[in-house]
Amino acid sequence: MIFIINSEGLIEFANHGISGYKTEEIIGKKVSDFTKLEYRKRETNAIKQVFTEGRPSTYIAKGPGPNGSDAWYETTIGPIFEKNKIVNAVLIATDITKHRKEGDEMRVAQQSFEEKMQELEQVNNLMSGRELKIFELKDRLAKAEEDNKKLKEKINSLVAKNI
Repeated sequence: MIFIINSEGLIEFANHGISGYKTEEIIGKKVSDFTKLEYRKRETNAIKQVFTEGRPSTYIAKGPGPNGSDAWYETTIGPIFEKNKIVNAVLIATDITKHRKEGDEMRVAQQSFEEKMQELEQVNNLMSGRELKIFELKDRLAKAEEDNKKLKEKINSLVAKNI
C-alpha cells in the first residue's frame, strides 16, 4: 500500500484501504493508528528522520492483516520535496508476513536439527565409549584365553612328569 503523509504522520492519500478499512476511513488518520503499539516509536522515529534529514528510512512493524489477523509490514518512507523543501513523505508498506513466517519456521527447523545433532553426538560418544570398552574386554578375554592355554599346558606338563 502507498500513503502520502505529512510531518505529523497524518495520511493525506492512500492508494487503497487496509484490511478492514476503506480508503476514505484511512485518510486523515495517523499512520500509527494502524500500527501495533510496541512498534509506534520505531515508526515515529522513521517519520522524524525523513522530515528532518531528508533521507529515506525503513522499518518493520505489525499492523492489521486479513480477516482481523495481524500482519508484518516492511515500510519505507521517503521525502517528497517541493522547491528544495520537504512537504510530505511517501510511505510504501509491503506485507512480509509470509516471508517472516517462513523465516520463523526455518529457524524452528534449524533449532530442531541442531538439537537432534546434539543428541546424535551424545549417542555417538556413548557408543564410542562402549565400543572402546568392548575392544578392551575382547583384548582381556583373548589374554585370559592365552593365559588359560599356557596354564593348561603347564598342568599337563606337570601331570605328565608325575605319572
